[in-house]
Parts: sequence; C-alpha cells; structure tokens
Amino acid sequence: HHHERWDGAGYPERLAREHIPLGARIIAVADAYHAMTSDRPYRTALSRARALQVLEQEAGKQFDPELVRLFLQLPEDALCDTIELEDSGGNHDEHRAYGEHRTRRAAPDTCPQ
Repeated sequence: HHHERWDGAGYPERLAREHIPLGARIIAVADAYHAMTSDRPYRTALSRARALQVLEQEAGKQFDPELVRLFLQLPEDALCDTIELEDSGGNHDEHRAYGEHRTRRAAPDTCPQ
C-alpha cells in the first residue's frame, strides 16, 4: 500500500487519507526520501534540502501531512544511512553492487563521512 496517495490518486486500491494503513504511509515518506537522495542509473541524487522541499510540497497530496511534518523535524544525522547487506557467501559487508565494494549514503551533501 505504500504506493497509495494521501489524495486517493495512488494504487493499487486508490485508498485515501486514514484509509491507507499507517505503516504504508510511513514507508511512503521514508521510501520517497531515500529514492530522491540516492543515485540512480538515470540521475544523480538530490540534496537533502531539495528532497525535504519536495516532501513538503507533496504533503497533503502524495503524503500524509502530519507524517511529513514529523519527518522534517528529524535531526540531520537521523537521515544519514549506510546500507549493509550480506553477500552471497554469507559475509556481512558494506553494500555490494555488480561485484563492486561500495557504501551508499543518503543525502551525501550533509552526511558525515
């Protein structure tokens, strides 16, 4: 349900407002932030400031406005993450993509290295 929209224009069931399960509303905000602040094959990551601006613009349309308000209050370091995964050999390591060892961090313009 995290593809549902606060305004009811989402999918799969076109649920709106509080009819969208709370967990899905939370994931929608966090997932959108992570997607915007991560490099993609087709574009570079947005800055933390720009991603938060987009969330604020979409509050009440795409996202639960109260959850966006709470998300915007999080301290900067709470929005920095290092993704750790296990490789196929069972070794716990930093993210491996296409055999390349690298660490993915959200909002690289503000996260400490």
